[in-house]
Amino acid sequence: MAPLQNNNTRELTPYPEHAPKDVETVSTDVDGNVLPVPTVGYRSYIAPRPLLNQQYQAKKSSQLIPLLVICDLNGTLLRRRKHSITPRPHLEEFMAFLLDNFHVMVWSSAIEQNVSRMIDRIFGQRRQQLVGVWDRRECRYVRSERSGFRTEKELTRVWYKSAQLKATPKGGRFSRAKDSGKPMEGIPAPLRPVRSGLRKCEIGKGKFISWKQMNTIIIDDSPDKVGEFTSNHIQVSDFERYFNLEDNELALLFQYFQYILPQMQTCAKSNGDVTKVLAENPWLSYREKHAATLISGPLTISTNSEEKEGDLIGSMTPSVDETTSDS
Repeated sequence: MAPLQNNNTRELTPYPEHAPKDVETVSTDVDGNVLPVPTVGYRSYIAPRPLLNQQYQAKKSSQLIPLLVICDLNGTLLRRRKHSITPRPHLEEFMAFLLDNFHVMVWSSAIEQNVSRMIDRIFGQRRQQLVGVWDRRECRYVRSERSGFRTEKELTRVWYKSAQLKATPKGGRFSRAKDSGKPMEGIPAPLRPVRSGLRKCEIGKGKFISWKQMNTIIIDDSPDKVGEFTSNHIQVSDFERYFNLEDNELALLFQYFQYILPQMQTCAKSNGDVTKVLAENPWLSYREKHAATLISGPLTISTNSEEKEGDLIGSMTPSVDETTSDS
């Protein structure tokens, strides 16, 4: 199987909003006129970024690991502005690894229209692999002294809907609009709406998994958004606040997941508690220890599905977004 390639990433042109505009005037032409020379920062911005893992091989396997990984969007996987979306460095390799090994869900506190734009941009044809896509409507509103209120991702809502869905006959997806727990009869599965719903996840013939605290991980840049569910939380740095095109957070997280992958596989097979794996291998400690020694060469990893058709990250050209949100 050929290594995954992303030609879009290699052909990026800088966004006017983010590209460094300063230049060094150190060269002249034949007539003695001073010529502007791009700074080191600008050259590194437009230079082709090598794939985190040139040897990324997709290997066929019958089952995903029965663990749910919930990902935030803005500040975690990307940086969103009104007229542009900038994927975080190493996003493609990281998300390909998650989708090939786990059940993946997206939950953002942004409004529905903005979530849809971000999903289309970074997942492309692989969005149908997502267990669900939730937006601000599924968040809990909590009073805040600073802004009056804030949103919180109450994981019990996922677990409750999952339990209801498992009890429905013959599968289907859980529609937010009706929220009745009944399958959407008469509508082909690929055409049923994923946003603000959940899809049944089969772990065997006629066997479906229920998501709960012991098999759920949430990746988010904000501890306030996860509330009391800190044992399920992996907190990454805020790419929105600390914007840096040389950011290596997802590269480190990629390596961290590979490091604990055998333990998570053992945990899932024995119906154990994944929060204990996270507690015994703290992400923040791993990041602090390995940040200065990040592996830049090829990595050898294992995945759980065939290479998917189409790019994970879609077109990177800026798009107009007339609706603003806090996330």
